[in-house]
Amino acid sequence: MGDRWVRLNTLKNIERNGKLRQYHPGDWVAVGKATALRWIAEGEAFDPKAEIREFVGDDFGIRIIGNSGIGRDILARAGDGDPIPTAIEGALLPWELTLIWDPSSLLRQEILSIGFNFLSVWQVACPLMKYEIMASNTGGPEDRGITAELIGDLRVPMYDPKLVFVKRCSDTREMVKVWKEEQEISPASPRHSFLRAIYKTKPLILALPPNWTNPNYLSSADDW
Repeated sequence: MGDRWVRLNTLKNIERNGKLRQYHPGDWVAVGKATALRWIAEGEAFDPKAEIREFVGDDFGIRIIGNSGIGRDILARAGDGDPIPTAIEGALLPWELTLIWDPSSLLRQEILSIGFNFLSVWQVACPLMKYEIMASNTGGPEDRGITAELIGDLRVPMYDPKLVFVKRCSDTREMVKVWKEEQEISPASPRHSFLRAIYKTKPLILALPPNWTNPNYLSSADDW
């Protein structure tokens, strides 16, 4: 797993788990820092930290939930670019592209452009918890019972609702409405609340790998 994300401008063959894989212009890849900087300097890739508005436009921001003071300190500046718009009150989706973020979860600035850019295809993008964490082994008995009644089988991975990229549309407005309702039913288990909201409203969701919020977590994913 590399330590620097870039978006390719050219075709590249990159080794993953001992095998060469072909990546195309527009694809996001994580490579070593030296390789990433060389590609950026040679015009073969874009740097997402420096080019966020080029990728996503101007109608984006971060809706902070949880400790807003800590969140705004962390987001005082993102990389070397302009400060990212933030909100702590009002609607959960203040912008066309919104990251709903709880500052108790890690936010790596280099993934912001990538996450927002995924919303050109997907309605929601959210990391999974560690792959061994499932609905069957998290939350209390009451939470698991409510979720089981809805989805039937609890042998499903859990999303991490502390970092959720959302494209504002009728589907996702309904999703956040139901998410809030589910939180009122089981406030002690936000993971179950989010999972039930996803199952009830069925947005087009991209499951991001656990290392988006757990960078030291080793998984079997070969290109994240």
